[in-house]
Amino acid sequence: MDNVMIQLGVGGIFAVLVIRSFVEFVKAMKKNGNGSSETERDIKAIVIDTNDKAKALHSMCSRTDGDGIPMVYTPRSIVECQKEVVKTQERIALSQERMAETQKQMAETIKSIKDKVRS
Repeated sequence: MDNVMIQLGVGGIFAVLVIRSFVEFVKAMKKNGNGSSETERDIKAIVIDTNDKAKALHSMCSRTDGDGIPMVYTPRSIVECQKEVVKTQERIALSQERMAETQKQMAETIKSIKDKVRS
């Protein structure tokens, strides 16, 4: 699934680069008239440049660490953050258990007081 997301991200960026190149092409066509060999050279240079950038981007986005996690999309500190979240959740669970036990004891105490008052 992560690989699909990387490919979609790279594809989206590539599409933006192609659109940008097309806009530059149209501007060059308007500037030079109907087209010339100079415009064709410019277009080829733009296409080659866009292709090189797309390849470099794909190379960068497809790198993974030793665990197979993409390096581009995962901060290196995420494992530490996840450990802290787990510790916090454990403390919350323990606190809730203590509160539940305290409430149970309070309910029993109130019940025994009511029973003594009634008798």
